[in-house]
Amino acid sequence: MNTFIKLLPLELSEVKEFLEPNSELSKDDHEAGVMSEDLRKLYTLWNNTMKSEALIAAERKFGRVDNEEEYDAKLEELVDRMGILERLFWFSVKVEHNLWGKNIGVRKGFIVVWSDREPSFEDFIHRFFEGR
Repeated sequence: MNTFIKLLPLELSEVKEFLEPNSELSKDDHEAGVMSEDLRKLYTLWNNTMKSEALIAAERKFGRVDNEEEYDAKLEELVDRMGILERLFWFSVKVEHNLWGKNIGVRKGFIVVWSDREPSFEDFIHRFFEGR
């Protein structure tokens, strides 16, 4: 079995402090519920991975690396991991809150929301930097 799949439950169990979404509720949001502890852990792990990837990418970009091949390999690993955790998180949100076919997000207070409004470019940028 894949090491990532074996280690993911252990990594999630080690998350003790949660990163909270930064976005405030908007007038277009419909509250679907609050994230479970498992979703909070997954959200935190995903966001911590994004932070690690950004740090490695910045170090690589500004030449603060000893071995470029090692950094490139680590960066590739983090980008792939980030994508998997993101997909797993949003899939899990949809399953837990039955939000199939909806434009979904998370807000301060770990609130899960859906919106009738189609996502804009601004929403895309916001999701990219803050996690939907």
